[in-house]
Amino acid sequence: MYHDLNIPYSSHLDRSGLDKLRLILSKCTQQNEYTVALNVTMNPNQQVPTITPPDISTLGCKYSLNILKRVTIDTDAPLDANDIRGTYDLVALRTRNAQVFEEACLRYDIDLITFHFDERISFELDPTVIQKALDRNIYFELCYADAIKDKQARIYTLQIARQLIEYTKGKQVIISSGADNVSEIRHPFDIFYFAKSLGLANDQAKFVIEKHCEQLLLKTKRKAIKS
Repeated sequence: MYHDLNIPYSSHLDRSGLDKLRLILSKCTQQNEYTVALNVTMNPNQQVPTITPPDISTLGCKYSLNILKRVTIDTDAPLDANDIRGTYDLVALRTRNAQVFEEACLRYDIDLITFHFDERISFELDPTVIQKALDRNIYFELCYADAIKDKQARIYTLQIARQLIEYTKGKQVIISSGADNVSEIRHPFDIFYFAKSLGLANDQAKFVIEKHCEQLLLKTKRKAIKS
């Protein structure tokens, strides 16, 4: 089974947006069995949005599709993510602030840390802090859709990716699309070769696109059972 744990979602989708989402999900299921996460991005002051997945029976799926719910908290200020833990399958954080990034690595109850891939990262990644996140079983996400849409974003994406791979050695890293359009979805083989281009060996690249996602979801399931 393959995974794409970042399919952007809005709780205010119009008909055009819903059609785009259906096309993305349908394309995923033409390739293999898939687990996807519909991802809403919010700031800490917003009311927690709801996710209503499309009816799978309307997608023309060739292979089975499992749809999860994810929230990404986009903030440059300290926060408490604990109060939305039970609402979503995955809780991620994205920030431009070095202190918030460090707090996320060291303390926050989150599953995943992601980045703004369409702009230059505004702080230096600290390998010691990243190792602390790995020790806490937090995962890091690389997304490729921005790199497809824009040449400058591709440069920023590769800068973040190479630095992250250097500091993590590929451990607890996943690759997602972040795709708003079906044209931005790539075949798992293409994602595998992208991972290899970052300096990962064959087995490491395979883990990044398969095993790490499975491990992340298993971790979140165990956490949900305990709570």
